[in-house]
Amino acid sequence: LGAPTVLRAQVLQRGKGLELLTLNATIFLRSMGVCGTLSYFVSLSGRLGTVVLAGNSVLMQMQMLLSYSTDGIGNAAEVLVGEAVGQRSSTAVRAASLAVGRCAVVLAAGQAALLVVGGPWLVNLLTDHQEVRDCAIRLLPCLWISPLPSCAAYLMDGVYIGGTRAGAM
Repeated sequence: LGAPTVLRAQVLQRGKGLELLTLNATIFLRSMGVCGTLSYFVSLSGRLGTVVLAGNSVLMQMQMLLSYSTDGIGNAAEVLVGEAVGQRSSTAVRAASLAVGRCAVVLAAGQAALLVVGGPWLVNLLTDHQEVRDCAIRLLPCLWISPLPSCAAYLMDGVYIGGTRAGAM
């Protein structure tokens, strides 16, 4: 019973509530930008025909599978950097960021290797239409490079949100 009262008092403090609203608004705007970008990509794919749209849909599903594991990098960064910021230790913030960054590089390399080796198998698992398979496999090399920027994006997302600096994103 005491925790909600303490939390309510902290949020209602002058500046704290505004800081929380600003942080959430920034995250919301970032999320809307991601949704808009994905929608635009799907729209462009549709203009290229149904086979390309379906092929890109298969690749987007594969990217979503990657993002589920990659999101763990962001979550870890949020927690570790948030704790370090709470301790007011720039050394701990740097150490946390570097530690999670190393994990992100290892994860990205592993994901890229899995895509190179197992990508065609996964495409075949996701669709049984040969034209769509051919299109997705032809475009698969584009997905091979996606783990590195994806892991970097999730890492920085976690660092900035954990450090309550979402506005800098």
